[in-house]
Amino acid sequence: MTYTTALLTWTLWALRAIWSQIFQAAPGLMIGPPTYRLISAPFVPNANTQWSDLTEATYSGYAAYNSLLLLPVNVGSAAVGMIEAARFIVGTASPQITNDIFGYALTVTVDSVVTLIGAEAFPTPIGMNLPGDYLELVSTAPVGSLQPT
Repeated sequence: MTYTTALLTWTLWALRAIWSQIFQAAPGLMIGPPTYRLISAPFVPNANTQWSDLTEATYSGYAAYNSLLLLPVNVGSAAVGMIEAARFIVGTASPQITNDIFGYALTVTVDSVVTLIGAEAFPTPIGMNLPGDYLELVSTAPVGSLQPT
């Protein structure tokens, strides 16, 4: 199944981090690349959601997806966005571990601590049950300020 993101709820930490990076980088702060993680318990994201509030998936073969690159793309005729595709596949194990996936989280690791950037709950859970079941997460984030004139 392919799911195209609809509305990522940014955390206050992410918004503050973005502004601090724009105005002044903290010396020595080590921030890793963004990581997509699937969430296996119901949740309602808001600006105060923390990584510790969420339950990460544990189905057979699960691994978080480390983002490699966000690419600017034309989305429709008037918008410019960033896009990333992350694929998650159920593996084979005995016993087989299954999960219903309720959404995803985007995290970064800051000085060895996993920190939530944002999260999105799916409209309905997606089952990750049988070997070969997959979820391709196509993440887009409009960036109107990059639109050429």
